[in-house]
Amino acid sequence: MKLPYGIIEVDRVYHNRKTGQWCKIPYPNHPKGCPKYGEDDCPPNTPFITEVLDLRRPTYIAFSEFNLHAHVETMRSKYPLWSERQLRNVLYWQNTSRKQMRQRARIARFIRGADIIIECPEGMGVNVYVTCYKSGMPLQRIRNLTLCRHIALIGFRKEAKTND
Repeated sequence: MKLPYGIIEVDRVYHNRKTGQWCKIPYPNHPKGCPKYGEDDCPPNTPFITEVLDLRRPTYIAFSEFNLHAHVETMRSKYPLWSERQLRNVLYWQNTSRKQMRQRARIARFIRGADIIIECPEGMGVNVYVTCYKSGMPLQRIRNLTLCRHIALIGFRKEAKTND
């Protein structure tokens, strides 16, 4: 059965324990990296992907698509004095993109009978950029971003080992 648009099967989940450290890379107005680093759902407090997801079973990506270029142009016409950073500010568009991603993730889980959706795979050590690229979905680099995608992994929970 062909998957609907916005859902693709992953060839391989690329992961590395150092990926969570990327959250500590400084960016504008955040000299220590992501302000959520260290919270319950973020590194280093999240489990590694292989502890949660059974990578021997099929895994899927659900993604949203938000035309950031069109959004910026609309905002520019409304607010001509705003800076480029203000025009691209995630506060004005990110919830729309995440909502679409969540809807597609639920559809993927239902269609494939999966039992887990991971909305922040990079926090669990997944190299999302490489995983998407190798699965046939190239992503734009953040500096040249015109089409924003939010990504979720959908798959099957790793079964807990018992000592029976």
